[in-house]
Amino acid sequence: MTSGRGFRGGFNPYRDNNGRFAPGGSGGGQQINDALRRAAGRGLPEEPAAASAPLPPARSMDDTAVRTWYNERTQHIPDLNTRWEASGVPAAERAARCQELRHTARVQARELMQNQEGVAGLRARDLEKYGNPDGPTFAYLVASMKNKGHVGDAVYEHIIGSSSRTNAEYNAKYAQPQQGAASA
Repeated sequence: MTSGRGFRGGFNPYRDNNGRFAPGGSGGGQQINDALRRAAGRGLPEEPAAASAPLPPARSMDDTAVRTWYNERTQHIPDLNTRWEASGVPAAERAARCQELRHTARVQARELMQNQEGVAGLRARDLEKYGNPDGPTFAYLVASMKNKGHVGDAVYEHIIGSSSRTNAEYNAKYAQPQQGAASA
């Protein structure tokens, strides 16, 4: 006899009591839930609106506009980390999330740049500096912190701290002109 409520009388071993995919041993359920939320256009609950907003068209922004856009994307990372920490997310997972947010912003910013010669220069610099044309990977950052003598959660806390620090030289180079300032 069945209840007519689907698999095993309504029980689904892959979902929790609220119908969300249940996190398995590797946390895959959460990834599926996050992907479903994004696909539905809702973003993640803790994401700032800017992080889930649609991207402008590729190669549509000058260097100054791209730098502003990039800084806006990365400025929310500390707030997200604070929320994740309060929710009990381990330091390693928070560091990976923070690094992924910054890495995604970096790659997307380069897609938006009109100046493709500038993009080529940035990619060449990153390839030389990090061994990857798109900047440091999470594994690279972990190894770098360990090589500097950090151990345990200190490795991840340093990665978290650096995830929202942008390059001061590039910020100055592409700073938006102040209103009322004479243009050169």
